[in-house]
Amino acid sequence: MSSYLQIGLQSQDFGLPLEAVEEILLLPEIAPLPDAPGDVVGIIDRRGQTLPVIHLAKRLHIAEPKCRVTDNLVVVNPEGFSVGLIVERVSEIFEVATDRIDLLPNIFSPPLTSFLSGVIRLGEKILPLIDPSSLIRSPVAVQAVSTLEVRDNLGDFYSQFAPQATPQEQAIFYQRRINLSQQNSRKLKRSFLLP
Repeated sequence: MSSYLQIGLQSQDFGLPLEAVEEILLLPEIAPLPDAPGDVVGIIDRRGQTLPVIHLAKRLHIAEPKCRVTDNLVVVNPEGFSVGLIVERVSEIFEVATDRIDLLPNIFSPPLTSFLSGVIRLGEKILPLIDPSSLIRSPVAVQAVSTLEVRDNLGDFYSQFAPQATPQEQAIFYQRRINLSQQNSRKLKRSFLLP
């Protein structure tokens, strides 16, 4: 049996291997990077450590990287490198037998297929399974997506990624950033409270 975290982007849900997940956070304010690929939102200070942040919908070539105060940041660490993935929702943790994982059907196309390890059926629904290592360690796939767009201007987080955020929502993003940077650096237990 393998455990997965069910995440959502727009109307599509995905499974993310739970063994690669370090932490689930509410999305904080992010510092954009100059000349970053279009799917790299920027970096955050996570308890004294710099964490790069990718907008998963953009990396998977599903949607433009827009951020909302209700979004989550899923921190994954495949192969010893931590990165934050912005997702719209985190649903549940589920287990699946390895023999129930199927090969990718023809309904998915590149570049999405470069980041998937297979699919499972949950009732009537087909749930693609994300290979977290390929999100950051598959140079050909990442380059294909990253070269689609490079930001040549460096605005702030709100003008680039959260233009609809109200002043109250901006204050929430900001406070989350401050709280995350000031928290004690301690070993976290691998237990998650889903929002």
